[in-house]
Amino acid sequence: MLDGKSLTGTEPDPVVVLNRDLLRSPSLRMDGRLAPLDDITVDHIAAAAATSWMDAFENRLAHEDYVAARTVVDVIADDEADADPVKVEEMSNRLEQGITRSRQKLRAFRQDISSRVNKAARLGQLGTTKYAQVIAALEAAQVERHDLGTVRHQLIGIAEDLPRFAEEAKAALWSRVQQELNAAAGRVADNAAETIKACIDAGDLATAEEYLLNALAGGEPPTAEVSEHRAAFLAVARSFGTGVDSDIVQVAERGGSVHGLEFGHLSDAARTAAEEGLRQWVGMKTVRERRGARMKSVFAVPSSPTASGLS
Repeated sequence: MLDGKSLTGTEPDPVVVLNRDLLRSPSLRMDGRLAPLDDITVDHIAAAAATSWMDAFENRLAHEDYVAARTVVDVIADDEADADPVKVEEMSNRLEQGITRSRQKLRAFRQDISSRVNKAARLGQLGTTKYAQVIAALEAAQVERHDLGTVRHQLIGIAEDLPRFAEEAKAALWSRVQQELNAAAGRVADNAAETIKACIDAGDLATAEEYLLNALAGGEPPTAEVSEHRAAFLAVARSFGTGVDSDIVQVAERGGSVHGLEFGHLSDAARTAAEEGLRQWVGMKTVRERRGARMKSVFAVPSSPTASGLS
């Protein structure tokens, strides 16, 4: 050193050297560089002194703190005089298996949270600011990270925030509805507030917003009466016992009637469009049937060794 020459070997990170013994404190959170995320107390130091490295490994593994768990394995492998290579390899395998399992579960969890966020946005339960906040948190919770325990906490935090944000949005919208309907008293339908409140209570704030704007414009609130068109359509569909076939296409072309379906009153253009649509339907049905037949032949089980080409 006095000659000005560099020492051989790799110099460890000073932060790791100073803080790695704190990994033995079960309740102390640390980031990927082993910098404490909590204020270090005497209790943390006492817990670290009383905890073995093996117990520290089990604790970090259970909490998906894989960065810390890997450091513990390195400590045991490098610093323990009586370290068992087989035991160290077993710990490494458990670490990798734990990472794989956590990533699989967190990927599914993150997808579920993403779907819930999108649904909340569609229903109007997230304002612009809240939506940006949630999306930023979701973007940060990437399962490719190494600190998967932190990722899980981030996703849980989003899941816990969504109901609270929804309730806040409900309260804000209902307050606005009351103010605007009161200001427009005498110019809106009597049942407007009741209809809008029902949508808000159901969590569909986007529809409630539309109903409010419709009411303020002098429109009538929508009704819950079921249209007769759906029943008529289903009745016609049920009358086609064999589905849409070439006979029905020919009837449409002639302008006749079949199974209670009348094509004669249609204009020439409408009848041509109906015929073409039915013809396309039959074509798609034929393609599906042929594809099904081919798949059956591919997966058919030979009845004998000779049939399958085996001897």
